[in-house]
Amino acid sequence: MNIKVETWRKAELCLTASKEYDNPVRNVILDMEITNGNKALVVPGFWNGKRDWCTRFALPADGIWNFKTICKQDEALNGLTGTVECTKYSGDLEIFKRGFVTTAPDK
Repeated sequence: MNIKVETWRKAELCLTASKEYDNPVRNVILDMEITNGNKALVVPGFWNGKRDWCTRFALPADGIWNFKTICKQDEALNGLTGTVECTKYSGDLEIFKRGFVTTAPDK
């Protein structure tokens, strides 16, 4: 699986579980590890109805990122791998040029 995205822009990976669960929010935990050199993110997944599960994320740096899904409860959601090709944001919106809004360190 390969995904293309610009820095700080939303990306989404959607997957299909092997079955429907009576209580998917309580019975299944899906995480996605995304790494690029010494940078690592763990993104929680969420149930999106029926057998559908998704992760949404925004990457803070350009480059090739590798991902792997982790889900002990469902084989179809576990161990999926791929890459995310992240390029620098090319638009005019300041928030995507600079990243998420945060408080200044001295405030």
